[in-house]
This record gives sequence, C-alpha cells and structure tokens, in this order.
Amino acid sequence: MFSIDNNTKTVDDIIPIFSVESSQLILKDGRVAVGFSVNGIEAEKLSAKQYDYLNTLLFGALKVLPEGTIVQKLDAYYFKEYQTSTRDKTYFQRRTIEHFTERKILLHDGYLLISMGPELERDRNAANTLFALGRSLTKNPFDRIEDRQAAIEQVAADFTTTLASFEGISFNRLDDEGLQNLYLQYYNLEFDKAYQPTDALRTFGPSSTHAAIGEKRVNVITMSGQGSPLEPFARNARNIMSPWLYPLTNYLYFPHVLSVSIKIMNKEKILSDMDTTAKVIQNLDFMMTQDNRIKREEILDFTEEVRSENKNIVSTSVNVILYGEMRPS
Repeated sequence: MFSIDNNTKTVDDIIPIFSVESSQLILKDGRVAVGFSVNGIEAEKLSAKQYDYLNTLLFGALKVLPEGTIVQKLDAYYFKEYQTSTRDKTYFQRRTIEHFTERKILLHDGYLLISMGPELERDRNAANTLFALGRSLTKNPFDRIEDRQAAIEQVAADFTTTLASFEGISFNRLDDEGLQNLYLQYYNLEFDKAYQPTDALRTFGPSSTHAAIGEKRVNVITMSGQGSPLEPFARNARNIMSPWLYPLTNYLYFPHVLSVSIKIMNKEKILSDMDTTAKVIQNLDFMMTQDNRIKREEILDFTEEVRSENKNIVSTSVNVILYGEMRPS
C-alpha cells in the first residue's frame, strides 16, 4: 500500500481491470475490451505506396467505429539472453551462435486492445463533485454490459479483418489465459515468460522522481500537443522509410513499453466547444494577442475541414514506459 495526499490506495485500486471472462476484459468503469497478439511485418520493408495503403486501411477501419471506442496498440520491448542449439549447424553458424550465446537481445511483442464503454460516458474532471470525492459517475457502470459484450465482438472482428487484409499482418485473439498473462506481464513489467509471476502482482511504490514496481524503477513519458498533419511515413537516421513512431520502437535499445491509444470522440460536441472558443476570441479581439488570433484562424480552418469533408475527430495518446532494475546508489 502507499499514500498520496493522505488517501491510502492499494494496488487493486490502481488497476482498472474488474474481471477476465469469455475472452474479454471487464473494466471497473464498465468498459469491455478484447485483445489480440499482433503478427506484424518489418516496417523498413514497406514502400511509400504500401505505407499509403496501410494508412488508408487504418483510416477506413477507424471511421466506422462507434463513438467512445478506444483502440490501443501496446508494444513491449524487453531483453532476453540469446540461446539456440548448435546441433546440425555448419562451422560458421556454430561460431556465430557461440559468439552471441547469453548476450542480451531486444525482443518485441505487439498487442492490440479494443474497448467500448457505456453510451452515456461522461468526461471526468476534478470539477465534478462525485469524481472529486472518488465516487462513481454512474449508478451502475455495468448496466447493460451484455450489450457491450456482444457489440465489441463484431466491432473487433470488423476492425482486425480490415487491417489483416494487408499482406503480412495477422491477429491472434487472446483467450482468458492470454489476457491474464498479458495483464500480469504488463503490471509487473516482466515480459520474459521465463520470469513472469504466475498469479501475483509486484508491490508498487511512488517517489518524487519515479515509481517502483517490485525491483524495477519506472518512469512514464507522455507526449502532448495539438494534432497536426502527418505523412504516413518518415525517413529514419539510415534514410530508410519508417513509421513516424520509429524513434520510440526498437530504435530505443533498452526495455520499454510503447502505448498508442486512439479514442473516437463525439464530433458534434468537440465542434461546438471549438465554435464557442472561436467566438470568445472574436468578441474579445480588442484585447487579444496575435497568438490568440492565429489560434482562432486555426480553429476555423479545422472545423470547416471536418464539416466539409465529413471527417471524424479522435483523441490520441502516446506514452512510453521506461523501466529497469534499480541499483543501489
């Protein structure tokens, strides 16, 4: 247990998972999620046309998702000692294996999680009295959960089928055991199955500079900022076409977890809020700075583009979890 602002919390209070059943994750806020292991392709093998096509597939798959759906790509990068048999190998193959044996290499496991929440999900902020008191915003977050459990199956099947039409990409549905294993791996930050706890979570403790999970020191980096247009790919340090997030993948040659989440937002509500902001800036123009005027023009351009081209609005979250063994100072 640990204490923050005199509020004592347990590990169970932090973890959002309520139960694992019927190959689904039931979360404490009433959301229902399904998971897949992802068999991808070497990103540096793709051409510009392939990146464009994959990007088009992703846009199409996201556009038809119901409001409130969250798609999360979880990529775990971890060290493991290189070990393989030299049996039936040639001389040079044996020497190569012997050279790398017991050296640590960075491995990668990819997962896809898709979740849906209650229809009347409310924005959470400290101004809401119930939220400030730590109470539920809904009387029963599990109300009509059977409907969400049925809906998520079709939504997830359609989404993965669309992306799997790209040659080289495939998805394997995680059953109860697979979800439980991922749950233990993620919250223990132990992705090498040889050392993974089978049924327990490590202790958690915060400090001013980091968090501690068991013997691991943990830091989380969250990227924030206003969205801007991006190309489907960028050239990396070797001048090879790669995804925009390439610098956060295996390019970081140390253990880390990359989490990218996309949430389908209520378009009309977002546009209404942005219209209000633009009007406030216009009405107070006489006391606004040039930065405020530029912001208003950007808002007007954005809302006009969304409405004229019937685009959806999403919220994107990018986080990198860095972890390693703690050493005595």
